[in-house]
Amino acid sequence: MTALLGARNKDEFIDWLWHDTFKALFTWKSGSRRSQWHHLRKADMQRLAAAIGVSANRVLKHHRKNSSLLKESQTITNEFDARYLGAEARFVQLTFKCQPAASTLVLRLVIVEAFVRAVSEMVAQAIQSLNLPFTRAVYIFEDCSDPSLSEDDVARCYRMKVQDSSLTIFHIVPSNQFATTQLTVDLTGAPPAPSDPQSIALSELLTVYRDDLTVIMALPLFIADPNRVVEGIRTRMTVLTADLLKEMGIVAQHRKQINNTDLLKFVLNEQVEVRLVDSAANDPARGKPVHALINRPHVLMGDPSLQSRCIVCGSPIQGGKGRYFNASRNILRDIFSDRFTDLEHVDLGDDVCPLCLIYASSENKKLLRGAMAILSPSTSLRAPVSHHLIEQPRFDCAERFAPNRPMVKAGMTLQELVLLTLLSRRIIAGLMPFDTRLGTGMVGDVTMRQRVKGQDVESVVGRYLPYSGAYLLFNAVETFFRTVFLGEDNSGKPSFDVWQEVQLTAYPFELRLSPSFTMLLELRLNADIQAHAQAHTLLKSRPSTVYLSQDSAFYVLVDNAVQERVDRDYVETLRLLEDLASGAGVDCSEFIRALLSGEDPLTAAYEVAKPSRGTKADPDTLRINAVNNISKRKEVMGGGTPEEIWATFIRQREAIKARCQEHPTLIHFFAKRRK
Repeated sequence: MTALLGARNKDEFIDWLWHDTFKALFTWKSGSRRSQWHHLRKADMQRLAAAIGVSANRVLKHHRKNSSLLKESQTITNEFDARYLGAEARFVQLTFKCQPAASTLVLRLVIVEAFVRAVSEMVAQAIQSLNLPFTRAVYIFEDCSDPSLSEDDVARCYRMKVQDSSLTIFHIVPSNQFATTQLTVDLTGAPPAPSDPQSIALSELLTVYRDDLTVIMALPLFIADPNRVVEGIRTRMTVLTADLLKEMGIVAQHRKQINNTDLLKFVLNEQVEVRLVDSAANDPARGKPVHALINRPHVLMGDPSLQSRCIVCGSPIQGGKGRYFNASRNILRDIFSDRFTDLEHVDLGDDVCPLCLIYASSENKKLLRGAMAILSPSTSLRAPVSHHLIEQPRFDCAERFAPNRPMVKAGMTLQELVLLTLLSRRIIAGLMPFDTRLGTGMVGDVTMRQRVKGQDVESVVGRYLPYSGAYLLFNAVETFFRTVFLGEDNSGKPSFDVWQEVQLTAYPFELRLSPSFTMLLELRLNADIQAHAQAHTLLKSRPSTVYLSQDSAFYVLVDNAVQERVDRDYVETLRLLEDLASGAGVDCSEFIRALLSGEDPLTAAYEVAKPSRGTKADPDTLRINAVNNISKRKEVMGGGTPEEIWATFIRQREAIKARCQEHPTLIHFFAKRRK
């Protein structure tokens, strides 16, 4: 990040890649006032520089106040001032001038994909023009458990080389509590590979911040004419967006649009902003305030010249009914269909924004309507972050990391913002129970393998946007939901538990944190397939920010008109009911229906137990067996004296009844599907 934001030429770019190499040694030097963490070792820096044929002087001068070189504080915020981005750094920001509605989510993700790809291409070309002797940087950290080695002994093990288009920097961490770690940074602009989480693509490194309505990406100082480059990004993004929509089968047209109207052009000109963020955005004393950049969408939507509101998403738009389409008095009938009845889900007004006009097109039923799951990365982090010290580093003579001197963290640095987005991408990829296949096109396929009639069959269940890291599933949505959130076993079992925080090792600390991702999840469990596709159910849905946490919660559209709040209690209730019904040998749907009607578990099992079709089993025997099996469960009867068993039964009966009534949509997971 420092190299991309602070380097002004080839030499500085290389220097920034290895200037703090000896931080990992955790050694110290005595200053005039206090001991300082020693990031540099002059003799060893010269040895490393000679190994790759560069000078160590610039690297050593990066820490001198009288140097003409840029300091880190001028481009990268430090740990004590995370509210501002560096005064000398440059960024390019994509902003949507619309509400974060579900009806526009897919289109916004396609535009984000085009933007991130365009920025990556431009920066990759600029890096290529530097004529670096490598195209990727490899950082290797290994432990050193030998306590007899001195600081000098360990430092001599550090080495650096350029070979096979790679700059490799090898570090030693003086600890036996550190696991070997290797990280590869690709500088070519190629798309990230979901299957290789230890490799960081250029597009990932450039993405400083991301949420539903804005993306902020770094723009290197070695780009000579940033205004021209930003204009090139806009132009390239326009072409890429059109190509991506075509490849995904999304038509940027509506039957009621005015002849020769280019809806996509209206979207990019009126609802999307791409701007350069340079020194003009600085606070006079500090730099670029992060909150002002994040708040940019709301500033744009507060423009008093935007007098109209979109009837679908409520976004402010330029006034004038019929700028994009021809419609009669009944605008909803003309924009949607004669059968459109969901008036409670639309705004009052007589205008529609271009984004929603594309959504409402009857030709866009595959990816813009119907059952789907959409996941995209987010920079959001749920506070607080808990941490504990693994150990005090061996050479920490200044006791900066002493157990009795806890470090207080006040905010997020720029590098940590980048790391959060990286984590979010990897969490999404780890949750996905399906395979991702990148072909020759710009959009990847999400595929599911099934065993059908004794043969392995692979089917496409969604699309993957590689640069933005977004997944769009339009088939097997229930399989995704059951595997990821209900924890059902699957051949592609997720790598993460949504209901647990992430443990991150940042030596010498171990942290527990709740990173997040954005998700829109809509199931079609008990609704008519054709009716569901025509019902514009995205008007009833909303994207959620899902945090990996025990108390995380989000909303799912279960059917055409029913939303359910999914949390840990919901999942545990579903698992309990499935387990009880399975143990009793009864149909789960009928069992839950009986519980919802007020029956206790024993009576419910007795009433719904019946022989399978075509069998001659005795019904009374089946009922008795069902009651006997379920009565053995501690969740129903408990144990102890008869009085204790009865008290447990009454208590558990009320608890199970309350949980069923709190989550009435659970019955849809077991009901017979409508065709």
